[in-house]
Amino acid sequence: MSQGFTVLNKKKSLEKRINNLTCSKGSCLIRFFVSIVCSFYGYAVDAQPEYPLEGLDLSGDVATYFDEHLGLDNTLVTLGVYKENETVLGEGHPNFLSKYWQSGTIFYRGQQYQSLNLIYNVADDQLIIQHPNVKYSDQAILINQDQVEWFEIDGHYFRNYRDFNSPGFYEVIFSSDSFELLVKRQKVSSFKSSEIYFQSEDQYYLSRDTDLIPARKVSRFWKSDDRFKQELKIYVRENKIPSALKKCSIQELMAFSDYYNKLLLSKEVKGE
Repeated sequence: MSQGFTVLNKKKSLEKRINNLTCSKGSCLIRFFVSIVCSFYGYAVDAQPEYPLEGLDLSGDVATYFDEHLGLDNTLVTLGVYKENETVLGEGHPNFLSKYWQSGTIFYRGQQYQSLNLIYNVADDQLIIQHPNVKYSDQAILINQDQVEWFEIDGHYFRNYRDFNSPGFYEVIFSSDSFELLVKRQKVSSFKSSEIYFQSEDQYYLSRDTDLIPARKVSRFWKSDDRFKQELKIYVRENKIPSALKKCSIQELMAFSDYYNKLLLSKEVKGE
């Protein structure tokens, strides 16, 4: 898997073969075509590729040819819509954790990209990246949201749930075969004295398959499955877990969810 956007070995190999081609019958046209495609993919092409040209049919599926010979790991994350950087006057900001770029990892179009500068605009539920190929650029790019499988910022893991009634990015607090505890990070805006203000309104959910069960309080766990009511109540009391989920730390939620999952597994082992 490519780390970042380093493709020097394939680039050098590509250039070496391009230089070796002559303008024999049809090769000039191929050379011109290859140069255009490689320029589009970010290669500085003053040469020709180290790949067989027999399979390249200019009237056919050229994308498949280049995927096979250049590799899918060269998918450009910069293919998106340029977005204007937003300046917020007033309190707060529309982003997750910080108004500034944060280093993170995304899984996009079948490939993992590390150490990208990201902004997750929770008000619009949009993941935005900083252009990685232009030095000192602050250019924001709105990538294709549907092709983002997951991303991670500052230890927070978000997954793209497309099959939910309310599709979008949800932070995964806990995940098992039995259930998931998710958070939909949200911010709402309001205006005061011609300035915009943002306030967090996160919503917690228990998820089973594609069903989303709103969960404001920890009691939702045993209200949705009363088999473990007493065990869970004792755990909450002994570990001093806050009643409201939004007041719980991530560590408390993970530990409580893990305890609940072990109760579920114990019932399955016993065949109950």
